[in-house]
Amino acid sequence: MPGVPYRRRRGRDEAGFSLVELLVVVLMIGILCAIAIPVLISQERKANDAAARADARVLGLEVTAWFADHDVPPSLGQGAPDWEYVIGGRRVSASSEGVRLSGSRFTDDDWCVWVIHDGGDVAASGVEYSAAHGLRAGTCG
Repeated sequence: MPGVPYRRRRGRDEAGFSLVELLVVVLMIGILCAIAIPVLISQERKANDAAARADARVLGLEVTAWFADHDVPPSLGQGAPDWEYVIGGRRVSASSEGVRLSGSRFTDDDWCVWVIHDGGDVAASGVEYSAAHGLRAGTCG
């Protein structure tokens, strides 16, 4: 029949994927990304919280050491060039990336320092280290 187009069947030796197979693969990759991206973001926030806790702990231990040698509260700061923590005019530690010293409170019988990391879950509202309570979430309030 001259009017009927000829369709050649794919042989076994021809390479390539069909459109349906490619769409299935793209769909599976999309599903994996939809699962993996929120997990990775959650892990980053946990890492930022851990960095803030570590910095608060370092500051707390340094203030404890300060009071072992001095009777007056130290001056606290976070200065250049590497955003190091400065206690009593002495550089004590480099701060973790994104963590900033947010405040301190010294009274006659207690002291407290706190840091913040905007990229954390808990640390976004503050992590404190105090003589009375040690390390915990909060801003010495």
